[in-house]
Amino acid sequence: MNLDIDGRVAVISGGTSAIGRAVARRLGNASGRVAVTWRHDHTAAVRLVGSLRADGVDACAVELDLGDAGSIDRALDTVRETLGAPSILVHNAVEWPTSTQWLVDRDSVDTLRRSLDTNLVGPYQLTVGALPNMVTQRWGRIVFVSTGLVDDGLDGSSAYVTAKSGLHGLTRVMSRELGRFGILTNVVMPGFTQTDQERPAQLVATVEDATATGRLTLPDDIASCVAFLVSAANGHVTGERIRVDGHFLSPHVRR
Repeated sequence: MNLDIDGRVAVISGGTSAIGRAVARRLGNASGRVAVTWRHDHTAAVRLVGSLRADGVDACAVELDLGDAGSIDRALDTVRETLGAPSILVHNAVEWPTSTQWLVDRDSVDTLRRSLDTNLVGPYQLTVGALPNMVTQRWGRIVFVSTGLVDDGLDGSSAYVTAKSGLHGLTRVMSRELGRFGILTNVVMPGFTQTDQERPAQLVATVEDATATGRLTLPDDIASCVAFLVSAANGHVTGERIRVDGHFLSPHVRR
């Protein structure tokens, strides 16, 4: 199976997260040129890019705030000037509410608006900005990293889940509109993932017990799926939502 991406330029939003780092390394190893975006941790982005370059990968770090339209345009300009026009987008950046958000809270609508701006509108704008080159080349690959919570739900996560759900509908429409140009778009839905974030031991145990494989999802599990979807090996998978969660059986999990 040919997972090479032949020097194509890939933009990975949320590139300094555990999943973002795994995807960046995987695409770099597949002969891709990699733009790692960061919002809060410039040092981590520079460290990752340095590691990629040490392995012979053409890479750069780009500041990106998906809640700021100007930042999105500037980020795309920087990628074009540094690496070339992107033909692969991996939408991995995420904005979690700073606290558990219950529907009965009076400010829940404001939280929803902020989540929509960053988790839905921002990725939409980033995609639209990158599309002209993909259409001209008649080749493009777009992956939205969503969440299994779209199906399963989680108490206190209504704003986040609502925004991520929008990406699923967007993917279905994009697959129909863009398929004729050789542009494939899909959603990857991670399960509870082992990341840099500490999780309560009881929550981890509950998830492991409810997962057929008996463990949390690893960042490399997600990266492997993404690497296939954006590679030459994928010529016909589009408009799909792919769960990478070890068959999580969805108990009623509370935070």
